Order: sequence, then C-alpha cells, then structure tokens
Amino acid sequence: MNIGAVEILLIAVLWVIPAMLVFFGLYWTIRLAIRHEMRRASPPHQRER
Repeated sequence: MNIGAVEILLIAVLWVIPAMLVFFGLYWTIRLAIRHEMRRASPPHQRER
C-alpha cells in the first residue's frame, strides 16, 4: 500500500485539522470556565487585581 502526497494532504485536511480545532476549542472553553469559577469564588477584595 503506497500512500502518496495527495492522500496524506487529504487525510490531514479531513481528519487532523478538524480534530485539532475541536481539541483546542474544548481546551479554551474549559480553561475559561475554570477561570470564571475561580474569580466568582474569590472574595470581593481580591477581584480588583
């Protein structure tokens, strides 16, 4: 089975790039949610920073 450059590019476009976008989207969503909860849970005098 010989895979050419076109097939590798097609696999990258159809699978790898969307998978990376989903991963980073979930990562940033979770990170922002954790940050928001930490700010919400902190006392008011620490929020000014």
